[in-house]
Amino acid sequence: MLVIMPVKELARSKSRLAGVLPAEDRAAVTRRLVRRTLGVLGQAPGVAGVIVVSRDTAVAQIAFTYGATPLAEEAGAGLNGAIQLGLDKAVKLQAAQALILPSDLPFLRVEDVDRMVNTAPAAVLIASDRAGTGTNALRLPLPTEFRVQYGRDSYRKHLAEAGRLNLPIHTITSPTLQFDLDTPQDWQELLLVEQTI
Repeated sequence: MLVIMPVKELARSKSRLAGVLPAEDRAAVTRRLVRRTLGVLGQAPGVAGVIVVSRDTAVAQIAFTYGATPLAEEAGAGLNGAIQLGLDKAVKLQAAQALILPSDLPFLRVEDVDRMVNTAPAAVLIASDRAGTGTNALRLPLPTEFRVQYGRDSYRKHLAEAGRLNLPIHTITSPTLQFDLDTPQDWQELLLVEQTI
């Protein structure tokens, strides 16, 4: 299975944390999260490769260092366009499945990845964020006509899209997979956990 990981330009990353972190620190946090996620994926036996889609050359260098394939995001593509670019690349590489995974999952474990690789292999697999509105993991069969719809209420939209295509759906829940770093409250929670480790 190939993993597609879209990463925003470092200078523009984690804008919702602007009230608690300056831009330079937000970029550093994003770099750390990208490295951590690539490290976890590199330990998961079911992951054949990772495609990192980004316009940022520093992100591409990190991807290369971890043995991932950097893919330059087209200007103005946006998140959904970047993911579609990754899916097209995965199809060209003849992958049977692709797992779309963000880089901002600070508690992601190898066990989570193994579960996403091995559970209900014929189904569209989806995991929400903690609020039950966003999509923190989406596994698709390839090739596919599935239209990714990240953004507001993406979890419901992705379930509806799978239904539109009459694809079987399997949902999974895991606290370590559902925690993503988006808001100042998330940042405070992350700091509290790191202080206890």
